[in-house]
Amino acid sequence: MAATGPESFDTSVQKTNEILHEIMDSLEIKDRKRAYTALKAVLHAVRDRLPVNEAVQLAGPFTILLKGVYFDGWRPQSKPQKMTRQEFLERIQVELAGYLDQEPQDVVRTVLEVLIEKNNLEDVSGLLPHDFSGVIPIKR
Repeated sequence: MAATGPESFDTSVQKTNEILHEIMDSLEIKDRKRAYTALKAVLHAVRDRLPVNEAVQLAGPFTILLKGVYFDGWRPQSKPQKMTRQEFLERIQVELAGYLDQEPQDVVRTVLEVLIEKNNLEDVSGLLPHDFSGVIPIKR
């Protein structure tokens, strides 16, 4: 059973900060706002590309705070959005404009690697189309 009460909020903030710091370290950026922008852009693009049931399932192990970021603004009735690999990366690039200069593919890979590690996620590569290979890390 998931923890509830004020302690769960404290734990959620702590774990989410760890995720942001790992993203910062991996992308070699110093600004938490930029790391948050990368995290949010990737979470929303992946969420919107998945069928509703799989999008909800993916969020299961996320912290309360991360679930809030993930589901913020979600309109499941219009999902999944069909995106090619290029359209997916272009969406990320648009959301990162003015915040990060890194290649969107590198940002996606970094964010997903951190999420997989910190949330003990299973291999997420099977959730997206095969042409997304090379963007989506595989859990080892």
